[in-house]
Amino acid sequence: MINNMKSFKLFALLCVLGVFFASCKEPKNEWENYFGYTNQELVGSYVSSDVADAFDGLIEGTYCHICHDATIKVSPNGGKLKFEIKSPNNGLTHNCVGDPSLSNSDCLIQIGNELLATVYTNSSQGIRIHGYVRINNVNYYFDVIKE
Repeated sequence: MINNMKSFKLFALLCVLGVFFASCKEPKNEWENYFGYTNQELVGSYVSSDVADAFDGLIEGTYCHICHDATIKVSPNGGKLKFEIKSPNNGLTHNCVGDPSLSNSDCLIQIGNELLATVYTNSSQGIRIHGYVRINNVNYYFDVIKE
């Protein structure tokens, strides 16, 4: 009987410790600003990120459209990059070409007044782009990850 009680206490202690250590782990793949990205790293196809809080604080209206279904294709274009941005639900098909990096130590993409976004990375070296494209003073917000 005493051995069974000791075994039960040991089992209970191990369960409590297991829950404690499991709850202390850092979340995997947390997104952080990607400073110093290269244009070559941006090249590729992007799909909706499905990040739950990606559009927190935004309210859709006349000048703000949220593109949950956005896709972006980034390709080289004569020393610059071409961004092909689509959102069928918002009737958006837009291309812009430029040199997106402001400096080697930046995490932003900016092409004139047309495209502004932040580049993120995670522990798996994934790339995520969050921002908007502006067309006729209307901002189309997107949040996409590289496939």
